[in-house]
Amino acid sequence: MGLMRGDMGGAAAVAASVYAVAQLQLPISLVALIPLCENMPSGTAFKPGDVVTAMNGKTIEVDNTDAEGRLLLADALTYAHSFSPSTIIDLATLTGAVDVALGSGAAAVFTTDDDLWSEIHQAGQVTGDRVWRMPLYQQYTKQIEARTADISNVGARGRDAGALHSRSIPQGVR
Repeated sequence: MGLMRGDMGGAAAVAASVYAVAQLQLPISLVALIPLCENMPSGTAFKPGDVVTAMNGKTIEVDNTDAEGRLLLADALTYAHSFSPSTIIDLATLTGAVDVALGSGAAAVFTTDDDLWSEIHQAGQVTGDRVWRMPLYQQYTKQIEARTADISNVGARGRDAGALHSRSIPQGVR
């Protein structure tokens, strides 16, 4: 459990980015959302099999209570859309599957927008931050189908978070 401090890496990167934008006095409109939770057992904690309703009205079957960050991310992405952004960038540390796929040598990027991917990749080249574009194939949608809700918070194999990402990105936002 001592390594769970790494789960705050995305939130720390967002906070640092806001600080950098302010210090550099960049002439941009920036909205930063840092959804946080503490995953602790209690009598009121959700349990495997529970169904929760996300901010966008979709129901999510909780198959893994340790995948709570995905539930927060889904609501944060929905809320972010209310600001009518041209771009949403999510910096999350949600899945060990990325460690399996890429190790610690690169950050995973999920996007369907080729121009945004190009911008992120070029920025990584300049800063030395390696990034790798992950696929968002349509077949992933089937992997998060649920028995009692619109979707499951984990995939059929238990680690398919990328599919949940693709369902959470509002249409028209890159």
